[in-house]
Amino acid sequence: MRRKITVTLAIVVVLLFCIALYFIKFRGGNACSLVPDDATGVAVLDIREMVEESDIDNAKLKSIDNKTGIDFTKRLYCFLTKNGNVGIAAMVASEDDLDAGIEDKRMRSGLTFGMVGSFLTCHDDRRILLMGPMASINDEALQDEMIALMDKENSKCSLLDSLEGQESPLAIRMTVETLPERLRNVIMPALSQGFDLSKVQIAMDTRMKEKQISFRTRVVTPSSVVNKYLDELLGCLKPMDASLLSIKSPSPVVWLGMGVKGDKMLDALRKNETCRNVLLGLNMNIDADMIIRAIDGDLYLNISELTMHRQSFLLLSHVTDMEFMKNRNDWNTVGANLHIGMADDNTLYVTNYTDYIPNTAIFSPNVTLQTSYNDIKGSKLYLRVETESLLNAAAPMLAALGYSKRFYDTIGSVSAVSFRITDDSAWLEVNLNMSLNDIIGKWIE
Repeated sequence: MRRKITVTLAIVVVLLFCIALYFIKFRGGNACSLVPDDATGVAVLDIREMVEESDIDNAKLKSIDNKTGIDFTKRLYCFLTKNGNVGIAAMVASEDDLDAGIEDKRMRSGLTFGMVGSFLTCHDDRRILLMGPMASINDEALQDEMIALMDKENSKCSLLDSLEGQESPLAIRMTVETLPERLRNVIMPALSQGFDLSKVQIAMDTRMKEKQISFRTRVVTPSSVVNKYLDELLGCLKPMDASLLSIKSPSPVVWLGMGVKGDKMLDALRKNETCRNVLLGLNMNIDADMIIRAIDGDLYLNISELTMHRQSFLLLSHVTDMEFMKNRNDWNTVGANLHIGMADDNTLYVTNYTDYIPNTAIFSPNVTLQTSYNDIKGSKLYLRVETESLLNAAAPMLAALGYSKRFYDTIGSVSAVSFRITDDSAWLEVNLNMSLNDIIGKWIE
């Protein structure tokens, strides 16, 4: 009898040992399993793909592995927890190299804990998890949270699941509740009482070229409350045909193009008190309502000079009904110094600078905008800001405000920023004066 009990106890001890060994030595599989199931934001970063698209020698990527002990040939996972912590999960390339960069090391539950900067870190021989910021090695509650994540066998995070199949070097998905409180306070009054922000998600992914980084963003939500406002905006717009790009136009500092449905746009503008007051003021001088109703198609606003002393612009728009032109002799445009007329049978122009009147203009079609034709055509809205030109124009004012040379150098590295909206997505593109090789290559060095 005693022998049976002894054998049974021995088996139980062996099983318990195996279970403990499993959780200590053979925790989880990939770094993605470390992402909390209830994470409010996740990001997947593929350094290898980023390096390849930046035309950087892969040997440099390997050198980072050797310096940090982290395997950058595998994807990195970043996340936000409900209690506001930031986490980074990665695979280990070399445990010895990893330990060399960790301070104040100590063991707990088979894991090596320590500090990397202000982040608390723990790792086994295959995966590493960092959490913070402003963490402490003595924070046992955070250690318990990290141990629980290391013990997970797989990820059941819905935000992470929605990123499956993403091929971009950086993909992000977060709920609106992760936005700073200041922004949430702006959004919340427009939503119904008790609306759950966790149901609204912001999705981003990137594409990279030698001198261009593009961020594609969109709002993902089943909520008709939020979509009502998006649908109302998109309902006033239509895809652009970009035919007005052939008209001679000055080089812009700011360029805005949109496909407009005049009737719907006018109704939408009247719902906003500020816009309604502006329209009332305009109607005292010109037939603003009739002009807006007549617009059906592309509308372009080109601001070519934007300084403290001068603002020059040219507005071009497709119109289908020229009835409003019958009253042009009654318009009072002297105070505003406006020149309004028809560039051709169905193209209206408005400008405050005589030389920008299409019939007398001596400049050529803008090359930059023509090269962006494929992005502009089909978009409902396209906004381009030539940051370099804008910075030069604003330099005297910025200097008077005391901005440093570092600020100028940082902003000056961005030559242009573009934003466009289609039926289902929005893209933000940043054009750089330096290549991605310059940026990432220096960081690797």
